[in-house]
Parts: sequence; structure tokens; C-alpha cells
Amino acid sequence: MRMLKKVQMLFDKYLELKSVPKLVQYLKENEIKTKTDKYFSKGQLYHLLSNKVYIGKITHKDKIYDGEHEAIICDEIFEKVQKLLYENKVDKTCGVKSSSNSLLAGLIYDDLGNKMTPSHSNNHGRRYRYYISRALKNNEETGSVSKVPAGEVEQFIVETTKEFLKDKEQIQNIVSEYKIRKQNKLIYTAQNIQDYSEPKLIRTIIHKIMVSKNLIEITYNGASIKKVLNALANNQEIVISDKSEELTPIVTSKNIKITQPSRNDNILILNAKEYDTSAPNPYLVNAIVKSFYYHKQIQTGKTIEDLQAEEGLKDSKYIRNILNLKYISPKLTEQILNGTQPKELSLQKLINLK
Repeated sequence: MRMLKKVQMLFDKYLELKSVPKLVQYLKENEIKTKTDKYFSKGQLYHLLSNKVYIGKITHKDKIYDGEHEAIICDEIFEKVQKLLYENKVDKTCGVKSSSNSLLAGLIYDDLGNKMTPSHSNNHGRRYRYYISRALKNNEETGSVSKVPAGEVEQFIVETTKEFLKDKEQIQNIVSEYKIRKQNKLIYTAQNIQDYSEPKLIRTIIHKIMVSKNLIEITYNGASIKKVLNALANNQEIVISDKSEELTPIVTSKNIKITQPSRNDNILILNAKEYDTSAPNPYLVNAIVKSFYYHKQIQTGKTIEDLQAEEGLKDSKYIRNILNLKYISPKLTEQILNGTQPKELSLQKLINLK
């Protein structure tokens, strides 16, 4: 079989079998080998199936350019394969197809922006799951929380998400572009989801989770919520979104308290509603501080583009939004710095204030 036809066959067969291990087995059974006359390994197939060379592109230093060679796989087939590879990877990571059940893997970060990864320990025959900051593993500076128990934080996120989706006003704002009849249908759907802990639901609508000692901030993706509700309303399967898809951030913050049972026990317990007391929101405080900093930099002669480059941002929208926070009322600024701001005030709502 010529290499051109072999590559096309591999893409088509993967879409048919929907599994790289199954594809490896199929190739062995049919004596289909590499050009060096060896059987394909899983690693080789993952690399081949995600290689943009086959759609006429070249990659250099994480940037993608048009190549001078012709594509041998059409964009539609390539995108379908990438989507399936991504979904299979997420399923494996979040526990849809594994016993690790790390629901929030890839979503959860400490308040210094370090990703928190699944880990576990065994004690007296029992297995305990955690999310641990990568910075801790690398002996680097961690946020105010470096380790949280997986079960507690997962339950908290599920309960918060259920509360979020059952909020009629919140959902109506998300689906307001539709006609009233469809809005009502989607609001009803959001309130009657069969399982709010379904991994595909959680991992599709949540973009990011930030954990600090006193606060958990969840960023939902409004665009993904609309897709999920439309799918469920039409009895269709939820398709996990690629993180490169459109992001319409909706941020919700919840006060928490993390306690340590004993000096010798490093298990952290999350308590949410029982300790839902007023506390400074570090994300709001940081935004206010940055606003004053940006204005000071502009007074010294820097431009918005300079600040954009300094922050490593693709556009200036974030800089402009933060600059505008200097003009919110002094009373609200004082409340944010003191932690007495309205409980429901998130960074997104603060930015949208006129």
C-alpha cells in the first residue's frame, strides 16, 4: 500500500473504530506496517493522526504556517479526527473511561495560576485522591492552597454548577438571543438535567477553576452552556468542546474555608455554605490594583499596546476593561478592598458596570 493511501486509510479507520488501541489491533491483524516494516505503535499513531503536515501545514516553534506541499487529508476529516482524539483524551483523564475519576483534571488551578494535577495516597488500605499544585511538585512558589481533596472539591463544583444552572435569570441571560418559546425550553432543560455530576457536562461548560484559601472562582463558558442545553433539549449527546472554541466567560465566586483536622493529618476539608462569610475577593482586588497600576504606567508615557505586550495578551480588550475600573465609584472600590462588596459581584459583572 502506497504511503499516501495508507495515511488516508489510517484517518478513515480511526474515525470508524474511534480508538487508537483498536486501530493498533486492526493494523496487526491485517499485517499493515510502517515503511520500515514494523507494526505501528500507539505513540506513532497519535503523532501521525495529529500531524498538520497532512493538511498542507507546517509547524515551527508552536506556530503554524501554510506549507508548499499539497494536503492529502481534507480539513473536515482532520478536524473530526482531532475532535475524537481530544474527547478520548478527556474521557481518559476525567474518569469517564477510567477508575481514577479525576473530574476536574486540566480545569483546576491555585491562585497563582499553577495547574493542579490529580494525585493520590494510600493509608491503611484506603486510597485518597487529591489535586496538587504542580508548583509544589517542582519546588516552586505555590498559591495560598497547594493541595485539596479531590472528592470534596469535586462535590463542591458539582453542587455550585447545579445551583448555577437552576438559576432561571442566569440561564435566561445566556439564551436571550433566542425567541421566548425557545428560551423557556432551554431554561426548563437546565432545571431538569438528570445528572449534574455528568463528567461531559462539567468539563464542557466549565472553562477554569481557581482555588484559594478563602475562595473558589469558577469560570463558565456561556457559549458552551448554550450548546449543551440545545443538545439536551433535542435529546442529543453532549460533545465536549475543544478549548480553542469560542469563550464567553461567566465568572461566579464562592467563599470557602479550608480546615486541617490535626497537625499530623494533611487532609484538607472544604466547607462551603457553612462558612460563606464576607472576605476580600482576591481577583477583584487584583483587578482594582492593576487598574491603578495601568493608569500610572500610561501617565509615564506607556501606551495600551505597551501594556498589552507586557502582559503577553493577543489583544487590548483586557487592558481596556481593567483601565475602566478606575472609574467605578469610590464606595464600591472601598467595599472590594475591604471584602464587603455585594456577594454576587464577580469580575465579569464588575467589568460590565457602567
